[in-house]
This record gives sequence, C-alpha cells and structure tokens, in this order.
Amino acid sequence: MTVKFNGVIEPDFIRVVGLSFSTISDISVNESVVPGRVGNYDSGIQRGGAVCNLTVQLHDTSKSIFQLKRELKGWLKGDNWKTSKLEIEENPGKFLWARVGADSEINDLFSHGETDIQFYCADPKEYDTGLTEDTFIESEFEVDYQGLEETATVFEVTLGESCPNISLRHKETGNTISLTGAFEETQILLLDSDKKLVKVNDNLDMNLLNFSSNWLYLDSGTNSFKLFSTQAGNEVEILADIKISYRKAD
Repeated sequence: MTVKFNGVIEPDFIRVVGLSFSTISDISVNESVVPGRVGNYDSGIQRGGAVCNLTVQLHDTSKSIFQLKRELKGWLKGDNWKTSKLEIEENPGKFLWARVGADSEINDLFSHGETDIQFYCADPKEYDTGLTEDTFIESEFEVDYQGLEETATVFEVTLGESCPNISLRHKETGNTISLTGAFEETQILLLDSDKKLVKVNDNLDMNLLNFSSNWLYLDSGTNSFKLFSTQAGNEVEILADIKISYRKAD
C-alpha cells in the first residue's frame, strides 16, 4: 500500500501493512438539562476530528537507526508541520487534510517488529483531489451535489451589465453573500467561501462584503441559488456568466 503525505511517498524503508481510521469522526452528544425533568433534551451533536493510523514494518536496510529516524521525521514533517494532504493508494481520487498526531517510535529491534504512525484530521472529510466545475447563464440556477458532507463553494461571476449591491443567495438555507457598492459590466467577482475572501478582477477587496453575509456551502442533494441586485429595496435579476467550483466531500 502506497501512502503520500504532502505529495511525497513514504520512505523506501517503510512497508505499510495495516490501516485503521475513523468511520465518521469523534462525536459528542449535546444535551440540555432541565431541572425536575426525567431525562434531557437532545440538542444535537458536536463532531470533532478523525484519526488515520498506519501500521508499518521496516524493509531490510543497511541504514543506521539514526538515518531512519531523520528520513521518517522529514516525511512526517509534511509542509513544515502544517496540515498537509494525506493520500492513500486504496482510496484513489481522495485526500484528507492531516498532520502527524503522535510520536512514532523507532528502536533497534524495529526491523523485527511493527510500529504505528498516527495522523490526525481536525477536518475529518475526504475530499476529491480534482475540482468539480459547472457554469450557468441564468440568475437562478441549481447545483446537484452528490457528496456525503457539506463542502465550500467558489463562485466566479462575470457581469454582463452595470449594477449596484450584488447578492448571491442559497435558497435552502437562506445564507447570502452580499457586496455593497457599484459594479461595472465585464467585472469579474470571486466569492470564495473556502478561503473566506472576495476579489474583484483578481484584486482582494474584503471591504465590499456586507457584515450580514454568510459564506455559501453545498449540502447533499439539490442546492438552489439566486443572483440579484438590490435596487430601491427590490431584488432585480442580473445578466452574468456564473461559474461554480468545489471539491466533493465524503
């Protein structure tokens, strides 16, 4: 089994012989206690991170145990100890955002036994390595999302006319991104709910974002959107080319 972390395959002296991981993620049940009532109110759940654990053996090697330690540490470092992509051969087309979650011991008997390498995923979702993209020319449109988990959207809106105060609403949730100001024909607006930023013609401009805005996500099933301009208190359709991109998450 081949494993890549931060785009790098595991060291050549490592053989991955076992894999275990969380099916859902760490779950805590939230309860509301009411004095005098038998039992509690179920207030939903809080989902935490997930763990991916690799069981590994050492290939026969002439390297010293200290050379092995340095090579293994260099691999586990990933992107300078930041969250990095973890890709597993048996799960093609998917990756996890992970960082090493525990120490991995190497001793002088390592060649005759096994050890574990633990990765921790604060975000437990499995993401597609490739982006899904779609385009629309109507101001109201639908996105059929097949992922099991909610995922962030990136919208690129190329205006076909000049207009003020532009908004994009997710109808099912009511969440709306609103930009306040005057916008010109052919301007390109980028509404990135993944990185939490707004750009106009590739220039960052967070000042346009209305304080009441919510970032937009896709839920499993049909997601309906409406792009409009607010003029004299009315919602007016906008001529625009709209492109959405996202990573399917399971």
